Amino acid sequence: MKFSTLSEEEFTNYTKKHFKHYTQSIELYNYRNKINHEAHIVGVKNDKNEVIAACLLTEARIFKFYKYFYSHRGPLLDYFDAKLVCYFFKELSKFIYKIEEYLFLLIHI
Repeated sequence: MKFSTLSEEEFTNYTKKHFKHYTQSIELYNYRNKINHEAHIVGVKNDKNEVIAACLLTEARIFKFYKYFYSHRGPLLDYFDAKLVCYFFKELSKFIYKIEEYLFLLIHI
């Protein structure tokens, strides 16, 4: 398994098969970027380079200098696969810690 940012095409293809909520859609990602609110598409690929987990993370400012990330109704993954769930959140934490001014991550599943 490999955690990485996903292309718009990879995210779209995955969400077409595993759609859960509009807040995890490419349309919201494009809208957030259009209004200059940063958004990130991340996920996990298996050894065959197939996307097996995907998540739209939205960045928001707090206290003027800091930011937090949130994901509504996501990530999109198989929650019965404990190994995948643990790997995804461990790698997501590493991804976010690299971003300066980060305070916390909020996820609504």
